[in-house]
Amino acid sequence: MIARRFPSPAARRAGSRRASAAALALAVVLAAAGPLAPGPVRAQAASPVTAASPVGQDAAGALARLFAAATFDAAWFTPALLAELPVKRLAGQRDELVAQYGAFRRAERDGDKWTVVLARARVPTRIAFDPRGRVRSLNFERPIPIPESLAKAVAAFDALPAARTLLILDDGRERAAREPDRPLGVGSAVKMLVLREYAAAIAAGRLRADQVVGLEPGWKAPGSGMIGTWADGTPVALGTLATMMISISDNTATDALMHVIGRRALDAAAPPRNRPLMTTRELHLLRLHRDPEALARWRSGDVAAREAVLAALPEGRALAPVWGEILASDVDYLFTARELCALAAAVGERPEMRANPGPAASLGWSWAAYKGGSTDTSINATLLLGKDARQVCVAATWNVSPHIDRARFMAVVRGLLGALAAE
Repeated sequence: MIARRFPSPAARRAGSRRASAAALALAVVLAAAGPLAPGPVRAQAASPVTAASPVGQDAAGALARLFAAATFDAAWFTPALLAELPVKRLAGQRDELVAQYGAFRRAERDGDKWTVVLARARVPTRIAFDPRGRVRSLNFERPIPIPESLAKAVAAFDALPAARTLLILDDGRERAAREPDRPLGVGSAVKMLVLREYAAAIAAGRLRADQVVGLEPGWKAPGSGMIGTWADGTPVALGTLATMMISISDNTATDALMHVIGRRALDAAAPPRNRPLMTTRELHLLRLHRDPEALARWRSGDVAAREAVLAALPEGRALAPVWGEILASDVDYLFTARELCALAAAVGERPEMRANPGPAASLGWSWAAYKGGSTDTSINATLLLGKDARQVCVAATWNVSPHIDRARFMAVVRGLLGALAAE
C-alpha cells in the first residue's frame, strides 16, 4: 500500500439548417467497384491505408465520385439501404451539403473514419462496403464550418461576454493573446498538473504505472467519470487511473492519484494561488458550502487557514451533484492561459493526453493532446496540436455567471482550431 500524505477522510472530514445537416447521419451507400462518375479520382487519404483496412483507399475514391456524380445509379447501393432511402433522397442529401458548404475538395482519413472536406466545412464521415463491393453505409455527421480566417475566429472569441482569456502559440510565436497572464477558473484542466507530477514520480522511481492500489471510499468524488461507482477496495493500476483522469476526466481517478502522489508534492508544484490544491471532491463540497464564515476564511486565508477549512468539510458519501445550486462559484482551480500552455507542453507527448482529441477531432491535425474542464460558471479548453513539423498551443478560458454556454464556447474553440489547421 502506498503511504499517503493526504489526511484520511476521518482526519480531514472530507439553428435550422445546421440541424438538418446534422440529421444527415443517415446511411448512404456508394459502390466502390467501378467508377461512379467519369474522370479521375482526386481525393487522397491523409495517412497511409492498407488493403487490409476496414475501409481502404477505395473509400476516398468512392467519396470523391459521390460528390462528382451528376446522378446516382441504384446499382451502387445495397437493396437493404435503398429500401430505407431512395436514390433521389440520397442525392438530395449530397446536394444540400454542397449548397450550404461549397464544392468538394478532398477526402481525408481520420482514424477509423473519414472527413469530407468541402469549401467551407469539414464533414466527419463513416463509410462501409458489402462483400460485393457495394458501399452499404455512409454516415455524414454534423459539418464543422471552416472559418474564413484566424482573425475572424478570434473575433468570435472576443464576443464572449464576461471574463475570458486566450493564448495561441504557433511554434512558440504568439499569434493571439487575450489577458494570457490573468488567472481564471479552469475546472478539470488542473488534471494536467496532476499528470505532470504523476509522470515526474514515475521518472524518479517513486511510483510505477503498473502499481496497483485498492480503491478507497474517501477517494470517491461526484461529477464526471465512472470509477466512483466501483466497489470499495477494487484494485486499480496507477496507469489506468491516469488514463481515465485525462481521457474521460474521471474525478475519482484524479483524487486517487492525488492521494497517492501526496498533497505536499502537488502543493509544491501548484501556483501559490491554488494552495492547498483541492481534490475534486473538496472542490465540489466547498463550492456548495453553506457556511459563509468558512468560505470567507477560504477566500482570505493563508495556506494553513485554507487547510483548516478543508479539514472541516463534511464526511460521508452522499455528495451534492455537480450541476446544482452553486453558492461559491468563485472557488475553482485558477490558472492563466500561459500556465496552461506550459502544462500542455510538459505532458503533451504522453499517451493519456492523446487518447481524446476533444474539439480538435476531424479538423485536419495530425495529432492533438487535449484537456479541458468546466463547472457551472467556468470552462476551459487547452490543446497542444501538431501538423507536419508545426506545433501549436491553444488555451482558451471563459468565466461567466450564472451559467456558461458550453455549446457556444466549444463552437468558438473549434473555429479557432479549424482556422489554424486550414493555414
